[in-house]
Amino acid sequence: MTVKFIKIRIDEETRNAFQKKAKAEGMTMTALIQNWINQYLADETVSSKISYYDEKAIVERLEALEKKVEGSLETPSQTDQESEETLMQYIQYVDQRIDTLENVVINPLNDEVKEVKSSWKALFNQVRDLETKITQLNSNLDGLKQKTQQQLKQLTEYIRKMNN
Repeated sequence: MTVKFIKIRIDEETRNAFQKKAKAEGMTMTALIQNWINQYLADETVSSKISYYDEKAIVERLEALEKKVEGSLETPSQTDQESEETLMQYIQYVDQRIDTLENVVINPLNDEVKEVKSSWKALFNQVRDLETKITQLNSNLDGLKQKTQQQLKQLTEYIRKMNN
């Protein structure tokens, strides 16, 4: 194996900082760079093998998944049927509860409201009749009052005549 050199351009400040840090870690700049190059090359080789394998594995898994999905669409699974039955039972339960609510609460309340409404109408008509009767009574009282005043006036005149 022949040894080749790589030249890189780097400013002096960065080179000095790099050399100082490498020495502090017990490494040389060359050893660090060679390790990075080896890791980089190893990663590329592994990643290319893995990516080919991954692509093949992904395609196989996707095909298997497609078959499962197609199969589940053609024939509903037991779980789907159980879920559908449970949902239907729940819907029936809710329908029954709504019917019960309607029969036990809503319809009786509607009937009571109708009764109250008719009672209020009857009461209103009675109050109107009573108002008419009170008006007639007031009118009769006024007439009686006038008649009584006239009679008292006549009686007073009669008494004066008798005393004179």
